[in-house]
Amino acid sequence: MVKLRLERLGASYGGRKVLIDVSTPTFCGGEVVAVVGPNAAGKSTLFKRIAGLIDGPGRVVLDGARKGYGSIGYMPQDISANARMTVYESVLLTRKQQAPTWMVHDKDLAKIDTILASLGIIELAFRQLSELSGGQRQLVSIAQTLAREPEVMLMDEPTSALDLHRQIQVLDFMRKQAHERGLLVFIAIHDLNQALHFTDQVVVIAGGTARASGPSCNVITEQILREVYQIDARIERCSQGIAHVIVDGVV
Repeated sequence: MVKLRLERLGASYGGRKVLIDVSTPTFCGGEVVAVVGPNAAGKSTLFKRIAGLIDGPGRVVLDGARKGYGSIGYMPQDISANARMTVYESVLLTRKQQAPTWMVHDKDLAKIDTILASLGIIELAFRQLSELSGGQRQLVSIAQTLAREPEVMLMDEPTSALDLHRQIQVLDFMRKQAHERGLLVFIAIHDLNQALHFTDQVVVIAGGTARASGPSCNVITEQILREVYQIDARIERCSQGIAHVIVDGVV
């Protein structure tokens, strides 16, 4: 089973420190981890640092993953569209980029068909990327990342352009992927109620530091909401035991 933890992770842009000594407990395959915090807290930089796209002090400790390229899949927040590609071509290209050969096999096509169908976008398969809405492109980006079959998946605000129905669909789908396949999923998300409902663990990032981490229901507290988000809020549980954030006002 894949395991990942962060040890005093840091990152800077120019002379400005964006991440400072971010450490976490060990997260394991089968878990969905929400990364939450205010705008410009450092969440996107944290994902880039874990993915190895930027350098900095500290260590990303990854155990139990397959060797070589492709164990960590990164879905960025900003999605570009190649006007000369169809959805199917873009997902296939992404899958073959990590393969030992560019030869396309039946299992590659079957995998792509399954992913597109699971995300509800099979009807977009032969549409040009340039013809898609922002939400549709976001779903294609999820498909591209899944096509690489990573063991750790970093998703930077994957539902920001989706309507509520699609948000719930994607979050539920990713939770099932994690629990059934042993995938370790990190999702940067702003909706704390969705984080409480769909994730197992939470890391709270504020001012470039990790303010708290652990089980979602233990970390998202009234104190954290006041200190990090400057809001007065209550945590209440429904009859099914699921916690909800109810905002009373701004501090």
